[in-house]
Parts: sequence; C-alpha cells; structure tokens
Amino acid sequence: MAYQTEDRSINRSLPILPDSLSDVSLSAISQGRQKIRFLLYSHVFYRMNDLFSSEDDKTFHGWRLLSVDGSELSVSSDGNDMSTYGGSKKGSKHHFYLANPLYDVLNHVYLDLVMQPGSQKNEDSAFLELAQRYEGEKAIFICDRGYEALMTFYRLNQTDKHFVIRIKDESSSTSILKHYPTPDTEEYDIPFDVTLTCKTTPMSRQTGKPTNTSRPIQNIRNSRME
Repeated sequence: MAYQTEDRSINRSLPILPDSLSDVSLSAISQGRQKIRFLLYSHVFYRMNDLFSSEDDKTFHGWRLLSVDGSELSVSSDGNDMSTYGGSKKGSKHHFYLANPLYDVLNHVYLDLVMQPGSQKNEDSAFLELAQRYEGEKAIFICDRGYEALMTFYRLNQTDKHFVIRIKDESSSTSILKHYPTPDTEEYDIPFDVTLTCKTTPMSRQTGKPTNTSRPIQNIRNSRME
C-alpha cells in the first residue's frame, strides 16, 4: 500500500522539507518509505485520539454512537502474494484490502480500524474484534445489513455490548426473520427468544418436535450473511 496520501509527487513535496533534509535524493526518500513499520501509523493514530479525546464529548443521552462498516480499498498485486486477491462485494475478483473502521458518529472521529486482505475478509469477525477492543465510555454499536448473525448477537450480549443492527426483510432468503413469526404491519417492536444449541435438529421441550426458535450453533458459525 502506498504511504503517500497527498496528490503531489515526491519532487513537488521536496521544497517543504526541513533544511536539514534539503539534500536528500528522490531515490533515498522512496527507499526510506519502505522501511517505515506499520506500527508507526497505528501508534500515531491511537496517540492522536488519546490527545484529543477530551474534546470528543458529544453523546446521545450519555451514549456514544459508534458505527462499523467495511470499505474495499483496491491495491496493486504484490508479486506472488495473492492474499489481497478476493471476491468483491460487487461480485468480481481483484486485489484489495477490506478496511473496517470504528467511527464515532456524533464526534466525527475514527476510533479504531481492522484491515483484512481480500482473500481473508470477514466483516463479522472484524466487527467483533472492534467491539471487544473498545474500552471507552458506554456506547451503542451501529451496523448495516451484512452483520446480521445470531452468533454475533450472542457474543455481543455475552460481553455486555449494546448494539443496533439493521437486518434484511423477512422476504429475503438469508434473513434471520424468516425463521420467526412477524406481524403483518409496516412497523413493530417485539422481542424474540432464541436458544443456541449444539443439536443439529433443535427440539421443543414441550412438544418434542423441531422448533424454529432454536438455532444450531454449527450452522450459525458457518453461515455468512451477505
């Protein structure tokens, strides 16, 4: 991935360098960039957030609103390294990284980031990692469709994380709602009791028959909601 984020070339950037670096050649700068460790960027990122955290004081009734969504960043192929080559959300395959940022909606600041090469992208695991790493004030995590997975809900509940995740309409073949009865109204707010089990065919204790309110853990683990 390129280290330069400006639209100016190295040659145009040289005049603004300190006098002590005025004699540095273009090739030396180009080679030197490759020696910068990734940890430097993450260190600067977290340090900047720590320094200005006192100014990020906007909340929703005392709760921080933190959104998570994945974005694909196209990159050039790197020799024989095919880890960045994977299937895009649009259906085609190309070289990219999936950036999964944690964004404070009210204070307009990025708090954390998980980067995944294209062949290893997994938004569910990235979201869970971001939620588990967050140690700030009480927060509500907000996600769009694509993060709806019962195992994700379970793990967030186990760690006392609060969240709002939009899910597909029950008419979708991959919607969680298709397993549960819903009222024929445009809006509703009702709870669903779900039991996670290791049994392949969950059975109701009352009737001894298969039930839709229990979901096998292995099926949830292997399912991918796109």
